[in-house]
Amino acid sequence: MSDACRKLEAWLTENGVTWAKDAMAFRRGVAGMGVWSLRHIRAGEVLAEIPKSAVLSIRNTVLASVLAEQTLDLETKLRLAICAERKLSASRWRGYFESLVNGFEYLPHLWNDQQRALLRGTDAEQTVEETRRELAAEFRQLRPLLRRAAALAEVDITLEDYLQAASLASSRAFTVDDFHLEALVPLADAFNHRCQRVPAGEKVKEIQPGTCTVSTPDEGSDRAPFSLWRGKVPGMQIALAESVGKGARGTGPAGKLMAYVLTDIPADREIFNTYGEFSNDKLLQDYGFVLEHNAFNTVTLARAALESASRAAQLRFARAHCKQLGLLQGEADEEEEEEEEEEEDVDEMDAEDGSRGFISFFELPASGRLPRQLRVLLAVLASPRKELRTRPKPDVRGAWRPLLRRALRRRWAEYPETCEAAVDRERWRQMPAGLERDALGLRISEKEILEHFLQLARPLSRKRGGDFRFYMDSNAEMRKKIESHYTGIDGLIDSVPASRDERKKLERKGLRKNRGKRAAEERQQLISGNFLSSREWRLQRVEA
Repeated sequence: MSDACRKLEAWLTENGVTWAKDAMAFRRGVAGMGVWSLRHIRAGEVLAEIPKSAVLSIRNTVLASVLAEQTLDLETKLRLAICAERKLSASRWRGYFESLVNGFEYLPHLWNDQQRALLRGTDAEQTVEETRRELAAEFRQLRPLLRRAAALAEVDITLEDYLQAASLASSRAFTVDDFHLEALVPLADAFNHRCQRVPAGEKVKEIQPGTCTVSTPDEGSDRAPFSLWRGKVPGMQIALAESVGKGARGTGPAGKLMAYVLTDIPADREIFNTYGEFSNDKLLQDYGFVLEHNAFNTVTLARAALESASRAAQLRFARAHCKQLGLLQGEADEEEEEEEEEEEDVDEMDAEDGSRGFISFFELPASGRLPRQLRVLLAVLASPRKELRTRPKPDVRGAWRPLLRRALRRRWAEYPETCEAAVDRERWRQMPAGLERDALGLRISEKEILEHFLQLARPLSRKRGGDFRFYMDSNAEMRKKIESHYTGIDGLIDSVPASRDERKKLERKGLRKNRGKRAAEERQQLISGNFLSSREWRLQRVEA
């Protein structure tokens, strides 16, 4: 056992934290400290219980009274609490901080100028610079408060201390309850991250021993690093929640948290948590690493990359009718939707107030499917200007492809080295572990997605006898039968449409107060449908 593991176990025992010592153990690995199974662990078992008195939050820090008087946001308060406890030699969490392998996480906002230049062209580039500026400005505003705090009279807190505390708050904080809010939770943060699916509506009471499938942490290791994910995403192995023991629950300074198992875990395997369904740029910025296999990778494509002088009229139309077309950056307020007039003139070419929320970027996913909002905008941009006023279903077969291809090439040109992902991958294999390797890994994961969509946007091949499309176009009866199953505006084959009686039954279940909202949604789908060809958008995945 390493010295860091011994220090952590000693601190946990001293502060009342208990764990199943026959089932799990702390070990030092390549990624720092981790947790490993000592035997087969069944779903439903509780691995550890952590008293809330052991968590480091804004309620139990030495600065608790000072922070309670301030109107600062939660994140700033937590950073201050961590910063203070790290600097005080008599802190209750001294042993916990000493058990951390590096003392803090070396996140990109701590990198020097030369190191941050490695992120050029990636989605993380601008965000990291913004984070550095915001944290520096925040610290300057907090200096007077730090000087007045009696508990910190004998310590000097620098900007570097504050940035390091911010790295711990970003990478190790958990939501505890309504009293402690977010806090550092010793032991819970020892589990490393892996790409896992977070179950919807997961509840502790639903867990039954032995009902889940066996987890396989090494799944996907035979694939090329940073290649597009194929197949199912494994489920979460463990989760953190309030203990269900008698007198252990409830918001407040008392109570316990527990780490419990969701899937069976074989013996002698590392036990993983999931920090969320995050892409590699998010993982690098907030946690300091990237995953070689990540189903949730994305790359951002700015709307500006699609703009051109020849498509200015179509872009104005999309901006003016962004609400009706579903091209808002985020969801619209439900009350505003209900108050909309039933009849809106969608033929006006002049910009309206709704254009203020016009989408500015799209996230291309590793799943390989174009986002719906991007498909709608491409269909509008590919439509002849005269057809925007009359609103027929435009024939945009193939017209969107050069628009998307040009935008993707513009995005690719933002990287300092425009070589293919396979070339970067060979360089990555030869690099030692470190931040330069992580930055290159992020670039590779983004390039893999861009390469996939560039293949998707390649020019259409000529039709040949025997092709599915050939039979669709040459046999009207067959075409009618097949297209009768296209029930969505995306041109996807969906479930069989509901009968008239079934539709009436569903309508009766809807609340009267939501009638306006449903009408607005149906109107938006109808308008969006005018700009999506029934067959052109059935985009097939291209195998890497």
